[in-house]
Amino acid sequence: MTPDRFQSDLLAAAQTGRQLARFAQTMLALEDQLFQAGRRRDPPPAVRTLRLSVENLINHPSMLIGYFDGYLARTTAREALQARRPGGAVSFFTLVAAVAEAFADEMGALAARTSYDLDPNGPRVPGPERTAIIARAHVESLLHQIPKMLIDLTPDPADRLIIRNLTRAPIGDA
Repeated sequence: MTPDRFQSDLLAAAQTGRQLARFAQTMLALEDQLFQAGRRRDPPPAVRTLRLSVENLINHPSMLIGYFDGYLARTTAREALQARRPGGAVSFFTLVAAVAEAFADEMGALAARTSYDLDPNGPRVPGPERTAIIARAHVESLLHQIPKMLIDLTPDPADRLIIRNLTRAPIGDA
């Protein structure tokens, strides 16, 4: 394993997770204005699919923890990360903000580790490097898919323009 490349992937995933969390928080603030949140209806399939993808995002850090600290640590980390996920019927953006923030925190903590020695009682496949690459690709895809879905679902051209402008501009500090 090349620690510099591995740490770079972890840091990039953490940074993208923070961008996604800030985007979701911004959308939460604009939700009523843009989407008339008072209207209740079943979410379209695209939202349901993305919601599952967001929920699965928190599996990557726990997998990585398992490589270095073993299966028990992986289970403990997964439970701690799942506890940070809001319970009950919450808005899509509330879920995205909480999960992305938890993901970013754990990926940042993993990048700050001083040792990447594999635990003899931990998983081996697909390996930490591959898992970090997959985690980074997953969070980056969400950062692109969620705004695209919003634009596709928003009937008002002015609202679509607001979303496009939010995604073009840097979303907070990196």
